[in-house]
Amino acid sequence: MLNLTKIPLAYFGGPKVHFLIVGAQKSGTRALSQYLSTHPQLELSKKPEPHFFDNIASKLSAYNITKYHLNFELRPDMVRGECTPSYMYYKPALQRAQLYNPSLKLIAILRDPVNRAYSHWNMMASTTPHETESFERALKLEKTRIRNVPAFTRFRYSYIDRGFYSVQIKNIWQHFPKEQTLFLKSEALKSDPQECLNHVSNFLDIPKFTNVSEQRVHALSYTQPLTQGLRKKLISYYREDINEVTNLLGWNCDDWLTP
Repeated sequence: MLNLTKIPLAYFGGPKVHFLIVGAQKSGTRALSQYLSTHPQLELSKKPEPHFFDNIASKLSAYNITKYHLNFELRPDMVRGECTPSYMYYKPALQRAQLYNPSLKLIAILRDPVNRAYSHWNMMASTTPHETESFERALKLEKTRIRNVPAFTRFRYSYIDRGFYSVQIKNIWQHFPKEQTLFLKSEALKSDPQECLNHVSNFLDIPKFTNVSEQRVHALSYTQPLTQGLRKKLISYYREDINEVTNLLGWNCDDWLTP
């Protein structure tokens, strides 16, 4: 357990990052970042995913925070943010972020957890040497693979676990008040980006986005479609959590429960 109380608060003086896109992985975070990068008053980090708050090996020190801030120009007239999708999933990251800047605003974009899980596996199987199992076999191995392992290993194989959003939402709200958080649906960003960006501009208190052009992010093709039988099985895993997300956020998530 991190003992954050022993870190001198004097380390954290000076300009800070104003907002984080905290997840969820494979839910449109890169597309959202690209949209935000077009706004003249927003500055996104030079490094696409800095992984500062989920790097527990890197202490919250003046030196490391200075290195983190090298990702930004730190202009006083800009609203600064970065996107690291694992922040929402990895619980200590939010604790560290809160200590760094209690006024941070957090943006999360959530996707149908079944589709998110399959997209996550497809990325791992297609682009890395770490996944050699079929999707169905990987799901059976998941609990063993992510039990008592380093964070980077847990990040790789947490296909099902990352989709239990209600737990992650509650963890966010343990460290940040609800008014400092914004949740978007991945499906809504794809179908109506202007409306989603209106929510973001209101949330960050900046002028509205204008002349919004669709941001195309290269998506990996699937070697095979997700079978209806496996989708039904995963929906059964997620049903209770999806209903809880509906209650927490006031969303209609019927599309996530459709086989």
